[in-house]
Amino acid sequence: MRWVDSGLRPVVPGLASVSNSYRDMADKNKVLVFSNRPSPRLNYALYILLEEALGLSWELCHDPAQIASWEGPCIQYGEWAQPGKGVFIPSCGLLFESGIQHFEVEVFQHEELPAFFEVPASAGADFPFDLLALAFFIVSRYEEYWSFTPDTHGRFSAIESIAFKNDFLKRPIVQEWALKLGARLQEIQPALPLSKPELKHLLTCDVDLAWAYLYRPWWRALGALLIDGLSGKYLRLWERIKVFIGAGPDPFFKVFELFSSLKPPPHYFFLLGDWGPYDKNISPQHKALQQLIRRLSEQSVVGIHPSYGAYQRGEQQLKKEIQRLRLVIQKEVIHSRQHFLLLRFPDTYRGLIRSGIRHDYSMGYADQTGFRAGLAIPFRWYDIEKEEKTELLIHPFQAMDVTLKDYLKLSPAAAIQQCLAMQQQIAFTGGEFCLLWHNSSFSALHGWESWQEVPFIILDNSKQAF
Repeated sequence: MRWVDSGLRPVVPGLASVSNSYRDMADKNKVLVFSNRPSPRLNYALYILLEEALGLSWELCHDPAQIASWEGPCIQYGEWAQPGKGVFIPSCGLLFESGIQHFEVEVFQHEELPAFFEVPASAGADFPFDLLALAFFIVSRYEEYWSFTPDTHGRFSAIESIAFKNDFLKRPIVQEWALKLGARLQEIQPALPLSKPELKHLLTCDVDLAWAYLYRPWWRALGALLIDGLSGKYLRLWERIKVFIGAGPDPFFKVFELFSSLKPPPHYFFLLGDWGPYDKNISPQHKALQQLIRRLSEQSVVGIHPSYGAYQRGEQQLKKEIQRLRLVIQKEVIHSRQHFLLLRFPDTYRGLIRSGIRHDYSMGYADQTGFRAGLAIPFRWYDIEKEEKTELLIHPFQAMDVTLKDYLKLSPAAAIQQCLAMQQQIAFTGGEFCLLWHNSSFSALHGWESWQEVPFIILDNSKQAF
């Protein structure tokens, strides 16, 4: 990575005689940003920090005369700055590059927050590091394009991330730095109308199996009965028999009634893949499953849960699964979350876009809770290899049931406390607390004893925190 000298430079001669035309155009509620050259990465970083995190309008210019005559709040970004004009952010060079480069990231503390991309000789700068590059690096998931040690499913694990290694994964760090930037801008223009994102909470539900026992082919149902009996799981065997004879509710299905009263209603993602080692869903052609999906789609967002097989086999399988859902709900399928959170940059998101998906909810880790992209707000995905902001809107989540119980080995009480801590972070920055739960995570006989109330307590806590 090329590091540039960001020392101050003299004011360009002749600027004092510039026409007042720019000054006349000034909108004191708009942030004018100066860079001596264009960059799609710079545009994206400004979109994230100013527009999404702070609710500000902004304009990018490349004419130093425009900054010299501007009377509103402004940012100067690059290798030099005109003294006394707005906020100066030095450039480390990353935003003016293209493609993927490999470099070391050294994290340090500044104003009690972790930072990186320090710029030496940045005298006069408001930040001694490239804040815009930091935001771009984290949100674009730049590090996930590098080679890494995959987990058993080929995924980029949280423990591989710079955020985890430097203990800031549990913070929406990009939004925290945005607030620091906003405070600097308000020093210039106190009336600047900063607007934090609206505080929200959302439960999302992945439906891998809508029923624990019902609607399997007879040979699989018989095999399951035999396995429960031979392995000594007599309580589950008895529950299975009661469900078969209509003497009790199916433990996976009854959850949909529990969720029906939640406000806002949950988002549901249905696995409609072909049978496989990691795709054991009920047949997409089964009438009972189709009726459930149609009923939920009348009041909730229903999206596709692309299968493990779709991740392995590619877009043809993905489009087949999307078409299955489209035929059931009789509307376009634009929402998606990857089964097993299987993400591979940039291939997965490109495939979703080509398949008509406009909203993805996979931005979180399986092995840790936290803020994978440093944000608690939806944002447009940036394709680094194509150097463009796409129309795919990413909705990050912060915690998943399996992460809390199986990966982190937390008790229900500890899981609630960890989620509450992240909710308090969001209460400070603004944004949405998004929880991922499975309809299968309510059955005591399937390993979830004492967890039945946990998602409801977490959501109630978010109401209090927000």
